[in-house]
Amino acid sequence: MAETKKVVLFFPNPVRNYGKAPAASTPGFPMSILALSGPIKEAGYEPVLIYEGIAGNGDLEGYVLDACRGAICLGVSSMTGNQLRGAIQYASLVRRHLPELPIVWGGYHPTIMPEQTLAEDYVDIVVRGQGEATFLEVVQRLEEGRWVEGVAGTLYLDQDGKVVANPPRPQVSLKELPPLPYELLDVEKIITRNSPVFRSLQYISSTGCPFNCGFCAEPLVTERKWMGRSSEQVVEEVARLAKEYWLDHVTFIDPNFFVSLKRARQVLRGMIEAGVNIKWSAVARVDQVLKFDKELWTLVRESGCRSLGVGAESGSPRVLSLIDKRISVDEIFECSRRMKENGVGGIFSFMVGFPLDDEPRRQEMMRTLAAVKEVKSIFAEIKTPICYYAPYPGSALYPFALKAGFQAPQTLSGWSDFDFTDVVTPWVSDEEKDYIERCGTFYYPIAFPDERVLRNLDRGLVRLPFRMLRGLAAARVRRDYYRFPVEWIIAKTAARLMGKDQPFHISQFYS
Repeated sequence: MAETKKVVLFFPNPVRNYGKAPAASTPGFPMSILALSGPIKEAGYEPVLIYEGIAGNGDLEGYVLDACRGAICLGVSSMTGNQLRGAIQYASLVRRHLPELPIVWGGYHPTIMPEQTLAEDYVDIVVRGQGEATFLEVVQRLEEGRWVEGVAGTLYLDQDGKVVANPPRPQVSLKELPPLPYELLDVEKIITRNSPVFRSLQYISSTGCPFNCGFCAEPLVTERKWMGRSSEQVVEEVARLAKEYWLDHVTFIDPNFFVSLKRARQVLRGMIEAGVNIKWSAVARVDQVLKFDKELWTLVRESGCRSLGVGAESGSPRVLSLIDKRISVDEIFECSRRMKENGVGGIFSFMVGFPLDDEPRRQEMMRTLAAVKEVKSIFAEIKTPICYYAPYPGSALYPFALKAGFQAPQTLSGWSDFDFTDVVTPWVSDEEKDYIERCGTFYYPIAFPDERVLRNLDRGLVRLPFRMLRGLAAARVRRDYYRFPVEWIIAKTAARLMGKDQPFHISQFYS
């Protein structure tokens, strides 16, 4: 039996070069281990949360080892990609120095690929899916000196090295779980690093998504089940966080905040009535925004909505059908008009590089760029990031990607090089990538500048060169002519000289 009731939870960096990038680009809260720690704390254990990005004061290895000495177990949370890098590094460290300490892995990647995860000698137990109730039972078993035979939602290796998969565990309603214990983290450090402009925290009011977008692994992890905390719980918790941490802004990181328009209406009305005077942002689908009535738009504005993140994904009807998005290109444009009419800014995310034949893929890319241009021309306050399709294991499109030539990594360390912010598929050429970055991150934002760009660049000594560049960009965009992009080359060179990270984005000059 363990000597203490200490449980260590480790959250690796979600992005590369954390601490070297500008503050505005750093990730937010380690929400997964924060969620696990609530039931652990309520059951009388001592959760110790370690966020790789802010812990250790220069000696994170020593910090992790000291925390793990005498603990019941180490819990590691990881998504596919860069988080696996830190997860592997520190789980291996603990295994070398504290070989008897059980190491439990959970999160998206272990849930989707549990057998591959268990194949590593620094993994003893995998928790699949929603982890709060499962991990608590694992901790209780380990404290008693017992193993996890029969613990629903877990996998482990038997004495012969064979994978034992216990039955799945039914999901627990968020309404039955305790509030997230933010006090267990050094919140001030995360607030400071997350934004140089205002004090912002992340908060999750619901999990899951009932839709089945072909590029997304959320349906596999949450079984397409959506559930949310009650509107009363959400209002009470947001109000408490805003007061306790002097917040200017809260980001609802729900996969889909507006699944229940009734609950969203109740939350926003409750925030207004409770006097929660902050800004907020959330994610919505195009078809959901089109269902907003006049009353809901009023509540969205008056409750302080700063922006809505909308997954537009593509300007190609064929691709929208392929990924089962259930929206049309015209609806994307109408959504941007509605947001302009109601004075609510947003982020419309687009994606290119799906596993199609060469010529259809090129046509899809051009149609998507045309859609991005149209959205920006309708409402410049909508940001339009363009990313590249990445074959997430477990998603509906994953088999198509394998057939098209994507070479899936065979180990955890291989998946750690899987970078969602860059091209990981062999069918996207450097020429296509350059064209996307040229239009999406440079010409469109300059030709259709939002208020922030104008506020920072249309003034002082930079006003004249900016206006000249804006005129040139607008002319190129009108004609869709981007050959001989001298100004693009100059801008990228200037960004490098200023020490800005690549790929270039116009916002680097004023972030």
